[in-house]
Amino acid sequence: MNRTRWLGLMLAAALGIAAVVIAWPGEPAPGQIDDDGRLEIVMEGYEFEVDEWTVPAGQPVSLVLVNRDEVSHPLTFGGELVIIDGRPADYTNELFDGLSPSVRPASARIEPTEEREGFTVQVRGGDTVTVDVEFPEDRIGTWGVGCFLGRGCHFNAGLEGTLHIVD
Repeated sequence: MNRTRWLGLMLAAALGIAAVVIAWPGEPAPGQIDDDGRLEIVMEGYEFEVDEWTVPAGQPVSLVLVNRDEVSHPLTFGGELVIIDGRPADYTNELFDGLSPSVRPASARIEPTEEREGFTVQVRGGDTVTVDVEFPEDRIGTWGVGCFLGRGCHFNAGLEGTLHIVD
C-alpha cells in the first residue's frame, strides 16, 4: 500500500472516530452516572455487566437496577464482606443506614427481618427497580453491592460489585 493511500485511510478512520464521539456527547462512561443523575446497574447471566460504579456524594442519584436474568436477585449494599461457614453472607456497615431512599416500585424493598436487618432490594427476573437517594459526605468511600441468594452462590457467580462514592 502506498503512503498516500495509507494516510488517507488513517485520516478517514480518525474522522470516523471523531464523528462517533461527537454524536454521543452525553453518553456516560460505563459505571458512571448520566447527565440526569441516573446510574444503570445491569445484571445478566448471574453477573453485573459492569462491576464498578461511581456516584457523587451530596447530589441526588437514581440507581437503576436492571435484571435481565429470569431469576430474582435481592441486592444488598454495605461495607466489609461477612463470611459465614466459608460462604459470603452479608456486608457490615449498611450503606443506607439512616437514609431514606425511595424505591420504585415500592414492593421491591425487602423489609428487615431477624436474619437481615439492613436495606435490601428485590429485583425480580426481567424487572427494573429504581432507588432514588442522596448519599451524604460521611458515605464517601468504597461499598460492596451483592446478591447473597443460594447461600452465596449468586455472589460467587459474579453478582458482586463495588460502588465508589466520591466527593
